[in-house]
Amino acid sequence: MSSMAKQMLLAFLVVSLAALGLVSRLSADEPAPKNAPSTTTLPNGARIILKEDHLLPLVAVEAWVSCGSADELPGEHGAAHLLEHALFRGTDGQSAGQVDIQIENLGATLSATTSRDWIRISTVVASRFLADAVPVIGDVLARPALRPADIDLEKRVVLDEITTVGADPVRALTDRLAALAFGESPYGRPISGTPAEVQKLTAQTLRAYLRRCFVGRNVTMVLVGDFDSRKAKELAAAALSALPRGEGSSPAPQQSHWLGAGQPPERVPIGGDLAYWAVGLPAPGADTPRDVCAMDVLYALLDGGPGGMLPRELVGRGIARSVDLGYLTQKRPGMLTAVIAAEPHRIAEAASMFWEVAEKLRRFPVSAEELAAAKQRLLYELAFDTETFAGQAYSIGFYEAIGARELGAAYEQEVSKVTAVDVQRAAARYLLPDKAVAVVAGAEAANNGP
Repeated sequence: MSSMAKQMLLAFLVVSLAALGLVSRLSADEPAPKNAPSTTTLPNGARIILKEDHLLPLVAVEAWVSCGSADELPGEHGAAHLLEHALFRGTDGQSAGQVDIQIENLGATLSATTSRDWIRISTVVASRFLADAVPVIGDVLARPALRPADIDLEKRVVLDEITTVGADPVRALTDRLAALAFGESPYGRPISGTPAEVQKLTAQTLRAYLRRCFVGRNVTMVLVGDFDSRKAKELAAAALSALPRGEGSSPAPQQSHWLGAGQPPERVPIGGDLAYWAVGLPAPGADTPRDVCAMDVLYALLDGGPGGMLPRELVGRGIARSVDLGYLTQKRPGMLTAVIAAEPHRIAEAASMFWEVAEKLRRFPVSAEELAAAKQRLLYELAFDTETFAGQAYSIGFYEAIGARELGAAYEQEVSKVTAVDVQRAAARYLLPDKAVAVVAGAEAANNGP
């Protein structure tokens, strides 16, 4: 399951004459039930997903590219994230900064995110401005300028971000867990690359990644909100028509195999008065949807707010200061992480309590009351995350980008089917000490850690 971005900016729709000429080229329309998204596949392989809703005069506009840092080839590490930054510097024939200005003149902002599996570009505009916003995003995808001077400026921004991540114990330790779990394979590398790798990237490198990955078969445009579907489809088709189809499939990145094998925790220094114990465990990918739903319920049991098992047993009993749990569904099997902060003399106790909770989940089915409460928390979160047009567009685009459209469409029903036996089976398969990777961090971690 994804952490769904919550936005509420502004958006419009006036169809250009150029878009009208593309009606005959639309293909592979997939009919949808009432209020469900409809999907159209263009001749170049690009997909348009529309969900018409006139509740508010807004439209969420998102473009998802089904490539991320895991699709980088040797010599390209960090390219996906740097490209995401450079896209907004302008398109062919524009001066620097014009992309942002065009969207800001509509009363909106343009944002972007890079993951290991995808790149996302998004905005929300007043519906009367939809015809102005969609072509901007189409140009960003197909005709970014990628000027060397602009790339050098964005490198500075990315390097600052890398420094910021390094100063955040939870994010830094999560990256370290990924490296221990997956090594040099795609899911083991930091999404942004290392400072040295970023410094080496050039406009030529970014263009090579763009040519390989920003092709029709990898791109989905999602529109949710106040529009006429026929006109919106024409508008989106015109915006995506310049994308090449892309032949075959992208060069398959090296598979990410789990390397964790119950090794002793790695010990690293870290500033501050607290110590940290971070653990990474194998987790299901989108190719095993039943396991994904069971893991999501297991996640809700472990970390569902103050009532979750780990906050209750660790923070509620004064053993730890905080518990940060993480799990994002990815194309391939990924990782469940927990980062626990505690006083140095209690960090070993905190780690021991984590494994006690895990063992209980492996050995015994949860009660009907616990199971119902976890599902309720999970589905409440889903309802909250998708109450806006932006949240709905994110959910649709996310599952499309990881190749799990059916799971996204049926997620609520599939979670409702998860049983206590399913949860116990997931715990027995994934919450295993002999598969774990761990890091102990803090000034006194070497003396007090597990």
